[in-house]
Amino acid sequence: LGAAVSVSTAFLTSNSQLWMTPPSVIDALEREEFTFVLDVCASKQSTKAPAWYDEAEDAFKQDWVADLNSRYRRGLPHKGTLAAWCNPPYGHYLGKGVGDWVSKGLEESRKGLTIVYLLPCNKHDQDWLHDLVEPYAEVRPVRGRIHFLDPATGKRPVKWSEKRGKYVQDGNSQGSVLVIFGPHYKPIAPRRTFDARRLS
Repeated sequence: LGAAVSVSTAFLTSNSQLWMTPPSVIDALEREEFTFVLDVCASKQSTKAPAWYDEAEDAFKQDWVADLNSRYRRGLPHKGTLAAWCNPPYGHYLGKGVGDWVSKGLEESRKGLTIVYLLPCNKHDQDWLHDLVEPYAEVRPVRGRIHFLDPATGKRPVKWSEKRGKYVQDGNSQGSVLVIFGPHYKPIAPRRTFDARRLS
């Protein structure tokens, strides 16, 4: 996109943290391993599962295990492990940070839930990483960059780059990691890698 291109202000990057995971990421995970039933941090536009919690429902007040089980009737066929999905805001949002989301997922996994997180991985000094993820979860580093989408447009957001003198596509300034809590997912070595470069 060149500097002369007219770009709608609704499409520009804002301070919003409510970005959407690209469908190709979910498609790859479901094709290989999971069936996502519940998205614990979503909206009607961004959800990656048939059931979801939005801001009004407050995921931290919900029983994730009970809701996943109630939303997926026993005996229905499914391809992989029934799971919840979470791509939380990467900064503090509504008084909660990444560590709060991870802590809730670990708590629910101890009741039998399998949950897959997409989390930032550029900072390795975070307490939640050392205290909650490393001892209890399977970690899959993401090779390549996953670019998040604007839920309203389904496209990557655009921002003005002073350095490049033009509008550029935005969507994620950090690397990512998949973190999986659940009865059958524990820390393993060597770690499996999720290759985002092969996604469309």
